[in-house]
Amino acid sequence: MSLRHGRFPTPLPPAILAGALFLLTGCQCSHEMRAFTIHVRPDFGPAQASARPVEVNLVAVTDAELTSWSNYSMSQYWSPNDPRRKSADKVVLQFSREQAAARPQAVHDNDPIWARWKSKGAMHLLVLAYLPDVTDDRPGNRDPRRLILPLDCSRWSDITHLKLAVRPTGVVTLTPPRPAADDADDPLLAPQRGARELIGMTPMARR
Repeated sequence: MSLRHGRFPTPLPPAILAGALFLLTGCQCSHEMRAFTIHVRPDFGPAQASARPVEVNLVAVTDAELTSWSNYSMSQYWSPNDPRRKSADKVVLQFSREQAAARPQAVHDNDPIWARWKSKGAMHLLVLAYLPDVTDDRPGNRDPRRLILPLDCSRWSDITHLKLAVRPTGVVTLTPPRPAADDADDPLLAPQRGARELIGMTPMARR
């Protein structure tokens, strides 16, 4: 800026300076839990249109709980009256045979369950699916019935919607997070990847 008659430019008002500083720093994430709108799509295809019903549970856990949940048997979890499944603070999604080709269902970022998950310090989202054709128990994301995703906002840039697909062979994310350094050393947390876009949504059922 050029100066006229030896005068300095008029200083900006403090309010404007504060606003500019907020734009530069206020939107940065500091490893906090982010609430997402989660879209879940049944992706069984025409050949599986008459498949047995499938249930999907969304459970958020803390860092301290993650190892236990990562190693918990999915066969045990889906057994009748499993105490962990019954006591978990979760969202439940049911796909009946008639719903196999239905539109995606969604849980929104303003759902009250996010406040409960945040209050307990949850930083990981588990997507757990009852898939009758999958029976081999494996730890972490090696079990196709279990998908573990981070809730740390620093892993998602400006992403606020997560898109998932439930297939006969497993659960996949169509919205992969940024890789983390420790994920490279822990294949149990390496996110699965998908390739299809989801369209449409309906409210998610909950227990």
